Amino acid sequence: MFNMNLRIFSKVATWTFSSIRSASSLPAPKHITSKPQVEYRDLCGIAMNLYTSGIEAISSQTMVEDALKFNAENQLLEIRSSSYHINKNVHIIAVGKAVIGMCRSVEDILGDHIVRGLAFVPENSVKDLEAAGKKHLFPSSRFELVLGSHAAGSEQSLESARRVLEITQSLQANDILITLISGGGSALLTMPKPSLTLEDKIKCIELMKSHKVPYLDQNTVRKNLSMLKGGGLSASASPAKVISLILSNLPHNSYTEVAGGLTTSDSSTPQQAMEVLRKYKLVEQMPSAVVNFLEKECHESTTNNWCLNGPAFTDTWEERPKSRYDTSNTINILAGSDEIAIATILNQCAKYEIPAHAIEPSRISTSTLESGKLFACLALYAAALVTRNYNEEQDRRLIKIELDCIRLGMPKTELKSIAIIANEARSTKKPICLIFTSEIVIDVKEGSPGRGGRCQEVALATAINLQKKYSEHESLRRCDVQLLSVDSDGIDGGNEVAGAIANCTQADQIVCGKTAQQYLDEHDSYTFYKNLESGKYHVSTGATGIDVQNFQLLLIRNNSW
Repeated sequence: MFNMNLRIFSKVATWTFSSIRSASSLPAPKHITSKPQVEYRDLCGIAMNLYTSGIEAISSQTMVEDALKFNAENQLLEIRSSSYHINKNVHIIAVGKAVIGMCRSVEDILGDHIVRGLAFVPENSVKDLEAAGKKHLFPSSRFELVLGSHAAGSEQSLESARRVLEITQSLQANDILITLISGGGSALLTMPKPSLTLEDKIKCIELMKSHKVPYLDQNTVRKNLSMLKGGGLSASASPAKVISLILSNLPHNSYTEVAGGLTTSDSSTPQQAMEVLRKYKLVEQMPSAVVNFLEKECHESTTNNWCLNGPAFTDTWEERPKSRYDTSNTINILAGSDEIAIATILNQCAKYEIPAHAIEPSRISTSTLESGKLFACLALYAAALVTRNYNEEQDRRLIKIELDCIRLGMPKTELKSIAIIANEARSTKKPICLIFTSEIVIDVKEGSPGRGGRCQEVALATAINLQKKYSEHESLRRCDVQLLSVDSDGIDGGNEVAGAIANCTQADQIVCGKTAQQYLDEHDSYTFYKNLESGKYHVSTGATGIDVQNFQLLLIRNNSW
């Protein structure tokens, strides 16, 4: 088993970016004084070092220290271009599965200036950190931890929401409310609009999930039914100032939808919420109270010119109707995201002189099986490029592989970027690295006996597809290919491992009397990797206290280099 002892409090330089997705595009990191010693034949070691650097860049300490600058002498807290006078007037509300370490980091900075702290976290998050021996991430008794679950809602989450409102509505103009928000927060605070019951809200959410309504569409409905989501928490804290640090587990640096957007401005409308229900044919199945409430809101909002009809999400602020809640008292800060981690990984690749490229998240299938096909096809494409001899037969094969990648959803522009770094690798005789982030799902068959998380299943599906191509393509046999597939929180599918590493030969082996395909059919990737060469390819990090997208790092090296 690969054990990664993450140095959670290590400081790593980060580069925020929007269009930068290749290592060659990044400026050289200023802190690098000499070229590191890298064993380029150890692709597994390189992959795990790269992943560690990305996770460290969004550790709780790194995120909070980068966001909060406190001058203890003049008691000024500086956030961007704003300053706040701190004098034992700070209140903290934290919500989500990755906020425990953030609470501790804020406490380390502000100490006795914190009047009270309340953190709503899933019970499993506490247990996982304790099991990983990371009690140093927990805040002091100044904070109260309120344990919840990942359910669609409960009496506990309703009571938690009431406690939040008790705090926010008691704040005065000179008070500062710091909110710490991460994924998993939606189910921890549930406060439906007065005309709705908790049961109405729970049934609504469960119906949307069972019909596989996309997360953003679910949020459109949730916000229109909620007292706290869509900026309601911030509005309830007025006239106090609100500083919100958000760790996003959504693609494209999105943070306004995390935990339902408790502190972010929202312009979705009841009309758009109804459009979602109609689109997925849920109107008839919804509780009548939900439909009646939204229809009434539609009528009132049209009468008051409060909102406009239109698509659920628009591209420019000018097209958007005004927000439901006034959040002008709030500064929202994207403290951490997968793109910040990716930028750091690209930085590290540049440091190692490894040509690298990050694939846009939208290019990756949400299915474990389809993702396995795509990763294997991209590995073959890269292998064909780095072993290319520029003869007519090879060129024909390369075109066919390229078309296969396109059929699996990879656009020509991404393949062109891969070709560029492959050419660079041919010149420098270094491996190449492709970086993916995803929120992949498993369509588990009813009655499946298997045990294994999304990242392990992606690894196994990739290994099976690599093995099929390995016997057919000389270019793949001439290369070393390793795929690291890991969950950012260190817990993949509720197991004690973060994920697994796949290669071209794993699927050849019979493990405990079964083939790799049988394990995949039974969604039992955990058992496959646990028993394959005594768990050699399992990756164990322990709970990281972080929650962003999942990571896949694909490294390919020509064996002759």
